Amino acid sequence: MSKRSLDGGTGDINPQFLTATATQATGNSFVEIQIPNPIGQGICQKKNKALVMEVLKVYWILPTLNEIAQGFGGVGAQLSTRSQTTLNIDDPRVFAAASVDYIEFFSETAPNTTAVMVNSLELPIVQDYTDGAGHGILVATPVIYFSFQTQLYASATAVASTVKILYRFKEVNLLEVIGMIQSQQ
Repeated sequence: MSKRSLDGGTGDINPQFLTATATQATGNSFVEIQIPNPIGQGICQKKNKALVMEVLKVYWILPTLNEIAQGFGGVGAQLSTRSQTTLNIDDPRVFAAASVDYIEFFSETAPNTTAVMVNSLELPIVQDYTDGAGHGILVATPVIYFSFQTQLYASATAVASTVKILYRFKEVNLLEVIGMIQSQQ
């Protein structure tokens, strides 16, 4: 296997993890934290080149909700290059998102009792953002915003959510970086 096939042409074959955890202040609240981009802006190795973050995979560790209200609930999370006030996967600056829906059902074997059923997703949810040739999503902003929210969670207890971003360094033309920063903020 050639070096080019391992690194997607980036020259960096050593992916790294960036991990962050956000905790709600109260149940069913939107929470957002800032994750400093580990690749500082303005680091140039060659003339007219800069390093940016290339996101390869995202691992979502979303909370398990054991009490939901009104028969339906869920949890959603997102990564964005701009601060958000709510979960908004339609915003072009949201580059990764995941959700799990929970459904309450009545037990046939124990009348008048309920249980919570989750869709058949295994946690963590793993999303691959490469294009098949090893190229990922480029992020050039100094901060990544990680947010999540539970909905119709019957407990007032706050829960936490964790995200692990598998990334590597990518050397990019300086003009391309300037365009990325402008479009991602």
